[in-house]
Amino acid sequence: MDNQTIKVKSNEEISSVRLTKKTKKMLESMAQGKETHEQIILRLIRTVTDLSKEEGTRIIEKGKLKGTKYQRTHKTIHVETDKNKYSVVCTYNDLAIISMLKKSTYLKNYKPDHLEWELDLEINNIKIGSKNWSDPEKIIQSDKSEYRLIYLICIKDVLEQTFDIQIYEVMTKPDYFTPDRWEKAYQRNGLSMDSFYSDVQKRLR
Repeated sequence: MDNQTIKVKSNEEISSVRLTKKTKKMLESMAQGKETHEQIILRLIRTVTDLSKEEGTRIIEKGKLKGTKYQRTHKTIHVETDKNKYSVVCTYNDLAIISMLKKSTYLKNYKPDHLEWELDLEINNIKIGSKNWSDPEKIIQSDKSEYRLIYLICIKDVLEQTFDIQIYEVMTKPDYFTPDRWEKAYQRNGLSMDSFYSDVQKRLR
């Protein structure tokens, strides 16, 4: 019979991990916002775990050609316009690995400088205020301009969160409907112009 005692503590034990200054700087270069060292490591572990899966987003190289095989991810975004408050469920291409490579100054040999990508964001469900969830098609039919604004707000939110940037060129309602302001934001932040053309410009026509 096993007499081992199972101990449960109130808090996790803190370990002391020794790093060289170079490794510490490499780790800090991958931070998103004000992440702690532990938060950076946990995010990188999740990213590597996703990459090891067959369905994970991965960069594919064939000769001099580069492409991306995407994994889809989702989130709920809370939006408020002059007309209403919305909860919006979106699915889009997971760009975490591209963000990590783009951000790191220590992975120059692996940075996808010329790699283009798209968000391909879709709105799957919308809730207006405290009402029940409804098909986005209903809003498209009743107020196409409002739906387009909601979509663009979601695009901006996903880009800012994924790449840890601020798109200050697009702040007011008229800004969202001005392609030139989006284009400047994409160029300033070094984002994929394929995304600009397909995720933004095409939707504004």
